[in-house]
Amino acid sequence: LLQEVAKPGPMTLWRDLLGAVDGASPRAERWFHADLRAWTPPPLRVVHGLATLSQLTAASATATRLPTDGRALLRLGGALGLRRRYAVLELDLPFEDGAGGGLATGWTVINLHLSAFDADARLRAAQVNALFDRAEAAHAAGRAVVLGGDWNLALTETAFPQGAAPTRCGEWLRPFPAALAPDGWSLVYDSATATVRAANQPYVEGENMRAVIDGFVVSPNVAVERCETVDLFFEASDHNPVRGRFRLCAP
Repeated sequence: LLQEVAKPGPMTLWRDLLGAVDGASPRAERWFHADLRAWTPPPLRVVHGLATLSQLTAASATATRLPTDGRALLRLGGALGLRRRYAVLELDLPFEDGAGGGLATGWTVINLHLSAFDADARLRAAQVNALFDRAEAAHAAGRAVVLGGDWNLALTETAFPQGAAPTRCGEWLRPFPAALAPDGWSLVYDSATATVRAANQPYVEGENMRAVIDGFVVSPNVAVERCETVDLFFEASDHNPVRGRFRLCAP
């Protein structure tokens, strides 16, 4: 489940990130949904969004809009601007052995990237509510559900060493609204390793603000075998990847 994947354009310094993902995963099927587009002429065109890869063939793949406040990320003059059309990319996947032992009819995997800079986090709360509505509907239909990605909300309190200088990250970061989660659903993360760092300066261990905002939520019929953040020391991104292993269980 990848977020902020883009075709060549100014946001990536004209590097083809989506093409690189495809080249690194030749055996996987890939689904892409652009949540950010600017139909300006090349080379200024922006196509940026969510990519999900799977070695299983999906029964269906659906992009579903999330609530938005309509704010422009970048104003180009007048009514023109660059706006995020927040969405999730949802895949229905079969069981590898063709049967779920009566516990579920298949997996539903939801790739997400929520808003960040709404200061009061009301938009993020509305997006979480919409996500859980979608996820509960899949679970009610007999699915095992995994939601994963960049929540842009603190999944847990942390005490990572960091510098004293204030950052924009510190202004917008808010705790995950656990009270909105349906009964029996689990929030899954690795509290030992940061998943994001502030990008106000190049990364220096112990100086940049860090937090845990990337992880999973799973339905009651999903057991967590492992969740770990791979510490790449933010070599290629302001995020570290998170790896999860899940299995079916009796709810």
